[in-house]
Amino acid sequence: MCSVLIYGLDSQARSLAVQQDSSDLVRFFLGTLNLKQENKIYLLEYDEELSQINSLSFEHPVGEIWNIETSFSSGQYLSTCYSDGLMKYRRAARIWRANIPEKKLKDVDACEVGNLEALFDISPQEQSIKNLLWNPLGDTTFLSVGEKNVNMHDLTTLQSILTVEPSVSKEPLFSGRWSPHHFAIKLFGNGLTRTNFAKQKKYYNLHCLFELLESESVKDHVGVLTLLVTFSFIQALFAATQATSVLCWDSRSSSQVFCIADAHMQAVRTVDFNPNKPYSLATGGDDGCIKFWDTRSCNEPLKILEQHTHWVWSVRYNHFHDQLLLSSGSDSKVCLHNVTSLSSDLFSHVESSESGEDALQCTRKELFEDRIIKVYEDHEDSVYATEWSSADPWVFASLSFDGRFVVNHVPSEVKYKILL
Repeated sequence: MCSVLIYGLDSQARSLAVQQDSSDLVRFFLGTLNLKQENKIYLLEYDEELSQINSLSFEHPVGEIWNIETSFSSGQYLSTCYSDGLMKYRRAARIWRANIPEKKLKDVDACEVGNLEALFDISPQEQSIKNLLWNPLGDTTFLSVGEKNVNMHDLTTLQSILTVEPSVSKEPLFSGRWSPHHFAIKLFGNGLTRTNFAKQKKYYNLHCLFELLESESVKDHVGVLTLLVTFSFIQALFAATQATSVLCWDSRSSSQVFCIADAHMQAVRTVDFNPNKPYSLATGGDDGCIKFWDTRSCNEPLKILEQHTHWVWSVRYNHFHDQLLLSSGSDSKVCLHNVTSLSSDLFSHVESSESGEDALQCTRKELFEDRIIKVYEDHEDSVYATEWSSADPWVFASLSFDGRFVVNHVPSEVKYKILL
């Protein structure tokens, strides 16, 4: 297995996204940032067997790409936030559909692919659109994070269905993230029962739903309700960064859930929720720090990492092994951290080490103590984005401003110690 592979674009770039629905293929999307030349979206595929990166490109005719995101429900849909000279430095957003082949890119002829199909535009309306966030549950809803507010849109109706904005500060919003844990159930009914709840769309969490179905008013009609009501899971909480703070809203009530005021000494650039541990959040900022938070009590961070010497642009949890955290910044570094003390596997590791022999205890203590696993120095410019592969939990990619795309792996000794 090749330890590192590098692919160089002929253009500057700063937007990177993983193709979510790619089965066992390790794929990433990149967007170029050319002011004078035509911009492109690249689909890059890492072929481990041949130790090479294969590519496919699409013309992006509407301007520089500042952000790119992909749909969780279909690998054919993606979004870009872009700017051109006509918008006076404001950024708009567009939803695209691409003909993405399911077979390996090395076996694909360019004529099989075609061009991007534009589906939906979000105009700036006196504010820049910073990024679009697809619903992790695969719903048709998505968020657009603008400088002044966050809007939720429905792709089926092409309508905005929710708008929230900061209640105090007027500083611009910068980035956002869905919470993977807090969701509700959406019920649709046609109102043919004598109960009230099926006449219109309503939101319930699991506990409330079970209480509702056990109530006397609907007990006699459960069989009818099974036929009349459609269940759909929706994502509920999302966060956005604003200057030095982090804000979080509930999409069901449009209310603010928490605010981490002055999370960093300087601007907060990135935020990510722990995918396996509720109420856990990581942030990175211009102070060069990575901070970890319990959103139930946001007065002080749980832990602070200071591995970077300049702005932190990206922090990303590993979706399977959340003790592994990636970070990158303007110091050209990509850092792989081990933060077991705040991970979902903390207690299982402790139990395993206590029941083993002394040698095993030493091995596990070395592995599971919080530490920097490795600093990757394959870039020579600011590293604006890092992403884990959705197909292989031990593979990740990074992208620097000079267009250098790098695929790396978690070190083998770390991988096997975690698995064994």
